[in-house]
Amino acid sequence: MFLENFATRLLFEGRPAIVGNLVDVTDRKQADEALRYSEERLKILFECAPDAFFLTDMNGILIDGNRAAERLAGSLKEEFIGKSLVEAGFVPREELPKVEIMLGRLTAGTAAGPIEFFPVDRDGTRFTIEITAFPVTIDGRQLVLTSARDTSERQQLENLKKRALLQIEENIEQLAILNDSIRNPLTVIVALAEMGDTEIDRKIMEQAWAIDAIIDRLDQGWLVSRKVKEYLKKHYT
Repeated sequence: MFLENFATRLLFEGRPAIVGNLVDVTDRKQADEALRYSEERLKILFECAPDAFFLTDMNGILIDGNRAAERLAGSLKEEFIGKSLVEAGFVPREELPKVEIMLGRLTAGTAAGPIEFFPVDRDGTRFTIEITAFPVTIDGRQLVLTSARDTSERQQLENLKKRALLQIEENIEQLAILNDSIRNPLTVIVALAEMGDTEIDRKIMEQAWAIDAIIDRLDQGWLVSRKVKEYLKKHYT
C-alpha cells in the first residue's frame, strides 16, 4: 500500500497546530509504474528493432530514429534529426515524388507503402530499401512512424534466381537442338550400314543403336528438365 500525507499548519484554539490527511494512492502508483514499464518496453523494442524506424513530422522532417536507422544512414541520429528524408540520405532527390505521394496518403489518415527507394551509400553504391509509413499521434501531435528495410540482398537473390531460370531455359533448348543434331546424322549412318552386310556394318549398327539409347535417356532428362523449369517459373517468378 502507498500512502501520501498532506499536512496544513493552522491555529487551533489559539495554539499552533497541524492537520494531516493520509490518502491511499496505491492504484495511482501502480498505474504510474505500469505506464513507466510500458514506455521502457516500447523504447527497447524501438531501439533494438532489426529494421530502421524513425519518426518524422507531416512534412517529412526527421524527429527521431533507432539504431538500425543510424546504421542505414551511416551516421548518428543527432546528425540527421531536423533534416528531411532526402537531406539525410534515406531517399534520393529524384525519387522525391514518391515521398510526396506517401505524405498525401498519410495526411489523409491512411498508411503508405511499402514503396521501394534506391538511395546511394556513402561509397557511391546504390542499394534498395523498402519504406512503409503510418500516421501516429504522440502527445497530441500528428507524426509519421516510418520503417525502412534494406532489401538489397533480397533483390540480388531475386536477380540470381531470374538469371538461373533463364540459364536453365537456354540449356533445355540447347539440349533439344543437340539431340536432333546427333540423331539426324545417326539415322544416315544406320541407313548406310543397313545397305551392307559385313561384320563392320553390323558393328556400326550395334554402336549406332547404343548411341540412340543414350539419346533416348537424354530425351527423358529433357522432359524432366522442362517439368523442373515449369515448376520454377510457377513458384519463383
